[in-house]
Amino acid sequence: HQGCCEQAERAIGALEALGEAPAIQGEAALLRAGLAHLRGGRDAARAHLDDADRHFLAAGMSTAQAVVMLRCGDLTQGAAGQVLRARGRQRLRSEGISEPDEWAAAFAPGFGEPARLIRGPLAA
Repeated sequence: HQGCCEQAERAIGALEALGEAPAIQGEAALLRAGLAHLRGGRDAARAHLDDADRHFLAAGMSTAQAVVMLRCGDLTQGAAGQVLRARGRQRLRSEGISEPDEWAAAFAPGFGEPARLIRGPLAA
């Protein structure tokens, strides 16, 4: 697990080095949020999600913002978290995404049930 996190850190650093474009920095922040969440850093994950949202807003990336909203819901307990998740899913559906949770798992890994994190072609 630790080796994978270190590789992810290097890959995110390489992404950030591509430039200051909001889309690039938003993607990097979103990946950092997932990595922080995997490491148990809920507050750090939320801070990275806030950064990602700010960058995606600047880039006009509404689909990415909807994923951030869904992930913020994952970090928020109770009814408030349920509302955020529902709004994020609804926004993704309105953009033509029929499976919002699967889209979010691919676009913003590091959240959700551990079994979901290892499912798929790379899990072998």
